[in-house]
Amino acid sequence: MSRERKECSKEAAGKIIPLQQSDVSEDLVNSISSSIYPFVVGLIHRDDLIGSGTLVRLGDRRGILTAYHVIHDVVPRFDFRAGSQDFLGLIILSHERAHRFEIPLGVGVTTIVDIAKPTVEELGPDLAFIEIKPSHHLDQLDACRDFFNLGVNREKGLRMDLSEKDPMVISGFCHEGHTTEIDKDGFSLVKGFKGFAGFTGIENRREHANYDLCDVGVDYSLDDGLPKSFGGYSGGGLWHIVLTKDEITGKLDHRSPMFAGVIFYQEQISDTRKILRCHLTNSVYRHAIDAIAQIEAQ
Repeated sequence: MSRERKECSKEAAGKIIPLQQSDVSEDLVNSISSSIYPFVVGLIHRDDLIGSGTLVRLGDRRGILTAYHVIHDVVPRFDFRAGSQDFLGLIILSHERAHRFEIPLGVGVTTIVDIAKPTVEELGPDLAFIEIKPSHHLDQLDACRDFFNLGVNREKGLRMDLSEKDPMVISGFCHEGHTTEIDKDGFSLVKGFKGFAGFTGIENRREHANYDLCDVGVDYSLDDGLPKSFGGYSGGGLWHIVLTKDEITGKLDHRSPMFAGVIFYQEQISDTRKILRCHLTNSVYRHAIDAIAQIEAQ
């Protein structure tokens, strides 16, 4: 597991190989984490982490794909009414000190697309899209982050049939272990939240309300430094990783990560195991795209 952020890696060439535990080097994890990080944001409301999201685009529309409950179940609630003085804060840079990125909610800069409201907490469906409309806020965000192109990757996403054999990575921000500093860098209070990316695997798949879901595992017997709670991770991303091996040098590398799902629920299975439940590719590349496109057409 790694929290390092570096430049995005180039597309890797070589023979595709399955993931072995012995293959997971720090350099490999750092490279994968760095290629995913530009798309990942933490969502802040009233100075606290409420969830995570993935920056995505569909045509000219750009915004954040997250979980429905992250937007609608937060206390105190968001105020999206015209004239509202409320803000959505985003964690977009590592070690932010001078400022935080905030988007005003009462001036027509954002639109909420409710893709799927949960019918059952543990099964969802649980998806929402926060559109960020053309503005200097979007320009600022676009200058320092990337938006994963759902439209360009739609056919690939719909063809994917992921299983327990496929290497996966989860991404998001954790509330656990956050730091609080008083009178720091000119601010009366500074809170810090940790971004986190780590390997995992699909343990089972199911459908609910015509949305495809999967569970990915967290095994504390492999690393006791993992977060005990993934609170703050709701709305975070699930990514498919294709590993490659140079047949001459034997060096492991990876292709560009493919966005594959959205995390929305966690459940403790035993003292050493937890699952994170995610929406999978059909939920993203069919339902989410259709909902966003339908609003666009109106």
